[in-house]
Amino acid sequence: MLTKFGDHLKLVENVQELSKRGISAGKRIIEIEKEERVNQKTIEVAENRYKTAQEARRGITHDYHPFSLDTGEKQKPEAVKAKLEKSYATLEAIAKEVDCTEKQKQKLEKSKGALGSMIAVLVFFFSFLALTIKSMGLDELSGNLFERLVSVEYLKLCLQRAKKKKQKDKIKATLCRLEEELANDSLWKLIANAVQKVWRSKALECAHVFQRSSSCVEGRNGQLSLKFHAFRRLNGQTLQVLTVLHNFFIRRMDGTTAAERFFEQKPRDLFMWLLDKVELPRPRKKHKRLAKKVQEKLVA
Repeated sequence: MLTKFGDHLKLVENVQELSKRGISAGKRIIEIEKEERVNQKTIEVAENRYKTAQEARRGITHDYHPFSLDTGEKQKPEAVKAKLEKSYATLEAIAKEVDCTEKQKQKLEKSKGALGSMIAVLVFFFSFLALTIKSMGLDELSGNLFERLVSVEYLKLCLQRAKKKKQKDKIKATLCRLEEELANDSLWKLIANAVQKVWRSKALECAHVFQRSSSCVEGRNGQLSLKFHAFRRLNGQTLQVLTVLHNFFIRRMDGTTAAERFFEQKPRDLFMWLLDKVELPRPRKKHKRLAKKVQEKLVA
């Protein structure tokens, strides 16, 4: 429309040769064009802010690991803290620019408030890893090798949890490189196959210790939220019953319960335990008058 109006202006010697209606329409079109340019700049700024915020959020997810997903190397808690603080600073700056709502600010503050606990989990993980290496009686070289093995097992877990293809490809590339370096390591070759299996099992156990969130209870909380929604509310006794069923009755495809996986031994059968503990009530005695009426009806 703007192009046609501009071409029409070129054909006439003076704008006054246009009709009053045409002049008004042309002026309005020019104003709309200016508004469109301003709005386009506003949209570009908003898109850039959204992109920056999205990268910062992804940076938090990508950086919060004991081992780097890009290199597989051990990450010091101080370095991880600096990366996370930088991402949160970016999010706070964007929130200030766009004047977020109070609820959005509270969510951001709550997320940032967990930063101390997140770093504490990292410190605990590396302390647990050091104690595990010490309990295995490994020297410095063997301990470093075991750490690399834990890194490999941890990246395998991350690969299982990854959802996007691009992220999976990156982790696979890092994992293949680490596996190749481990296979070519002279110290690893000297270790017997049986001992290597024990080390891998121990490394996998260490890798499971680090939890990036309360993922171990997220599934159960999701189920409970559905029950809260369906039954309006759940009292304390019902919650206890659901907890017992979740830990000792519900089984995975491999036939194991949550308690069995946690304690690494098979618990007693829940149904048999209930039979031993619960006393079944006797049938209620019929009222004499009611029994007499029933007999009279039968006789009649």
